[in-house]
Amino acid sequence: MSSTIDGETLLKVIGGLVLFLFVMAGLAEGIGRVLGEAEPIKSALVLTSTFPNSGNYGIPLSEFAFGEVGRATAVLFLVLQSIVIYTPGSTSPRTAEASGVSAR
Repeated sequence: MSSTIDGETLLKVIGGLVLFLFVMAGLAEGIGRVLGEAEPIKSALVLTSTFPNSGNYGIPLSEFAFGEVGRATAVLFLVLQSIVIYTPGSTSPRTAEASGVSAR
């Protein structure tokens, strides 16, 4: 099974992902500050707010709602989101660890 996505759709998905990431990270950071949360909790809030479960839940839901195009777009979103999670997104847990919180 394969799908083709044109360049315009690719750019729209990338733009939407970037916008989504910045809006969600900004909202989570702002809410964390308003609530007076310390850095480890604030980092966890930003991570859980910024990176949704777009794979297990999002792909089937997008396919159900929009058919083949929805599935292809959701997979593209997941791939791009994974790139962000496993590169710059990995710095947020390091920030929490630097402030004295360990995952061990």
